Amino acid sequence: MRELYGEGKYYLIPSFLRTLMYLKKQKKEFAISFRTFGNELDTVIHEFNSFCNGEHPCFNGRNSTPVVKFDGTKASKDYRIKEHCQRATIYRAGEGINETIMVTGKHTRVGKMTDLNFIDNDGDNQVLRDHLDIF
Repeated sequence: MRELYGEGKYYLIPSFLRTLMYLKKQKKEFAISFRTFGNELDTVIHEFNSFCNGEHPCFNGRNSTPVVKFDGTKASKDYRIKEHCQRATIYRAGEGINETIMVTGKHTRVGKMTDLNFIDNDGDNQVLRDHLDIF
């Protein structure tokens, strides 16, 4: 945790987290999707879950900061990312939607598109090819 917050470094800016607080207070329905360009998703998820648990340094009740919980307590929705099925990696083989492949689960990003052929649909991963319904 010290590496993440030690020098005041955050992946999620406080104004984003305040926006979530505002939406919750207004009783608005919303979903969150993180888009990264590298390997920092685990760190982003850790920081987001810290926020949801009321442990984020900017929102933990210490040093005059508000206490924030998005963990399902007090009959509220639990926004924590806990399951591997809540993660997905999207690959684009071309321009069309039918050339998009989405892999959910414990998958680690592959370097070559041909390596996607070796990912199995099993209990840990699900591979969606040819057509994705995006709403």
